[in-house]
Amino acid sequence: MDYISSVFDSNFLQSEYRPFIAEIGRIPGLAPSLKVGFGPYSFIGEMNRATKPARFNDGTGQPITLRPSAWQVSLARQFDWNPWLESIGSQGTYVALSYSRSHDLGACSQRRPPTLVGSVPRLA
Repeated sequence: MDYISSVFDSNFLQSEYRPFIAEIGRIPGLAPSLKVGFGPYSFIGEMNRATKPARFNDGTGQPITLRPSAWQVSLARQFDWNPWLESIGSQGTYVALSYSRSHDLGACSQRRPPTLVGSVPRLA
């Protein structure tokens, strides 16, 4: 379990929400993760989430409330597995399959010129 002093300190959120960072302030978060190895197989799961919502007005005066979060899971298999390896992928060939999603990372508007910022693609 990791503590995040401010989720908006990440490279993506800091660059995308730059005009609003002063108004947003520090939004703490938590990041629990799990990593399990079963011989030549590895499973990793991780979640990153703000512990409280961020509230600010975008460039058009619209009130915005966000509570960003993201998660991912990954399954990997090491070929020619050696039981003395400390982690999968540290030597030889391996394959990994991952899936991730994000929540509450919608776009907000910024004036001059009017552009959307903070937009993350969403699966339909």
